[in-house]
Amino acid sequence: MKKKNFINYCGLLGVVAFISYTVAVIFSPLAYPGYNWMAQAVSDLSAANAPSLRLWNQLSSLYNVCILVCAMMVCLGIQKKEPVC
Repeated sequence: MKKKNFINYCGLLGVVAFISYTVAVIFSPLAYPGYNWMAQAVSDLSAANAPSLRLWNQLSSLYNVCILVCAMMVCLGIQKKEPVC
């Protein structure tokens, strides 16, 4: 079995980013009176004048960092791969 390296473990931050975004989508409507998930976009929760903006920023703070690091690790992983042919 191949030993996992730092790039593999940092790539798992994508899962953390997904969880952070999901938590923000689930709990931010609690701070937005009258929010209707069937009629409004999720982006309304993070709009500049949204009452839920502060909560959204707190809950999705890990998303911003983790998705950036994960994307960089995926790019590094792709660069290190050798062609199959």
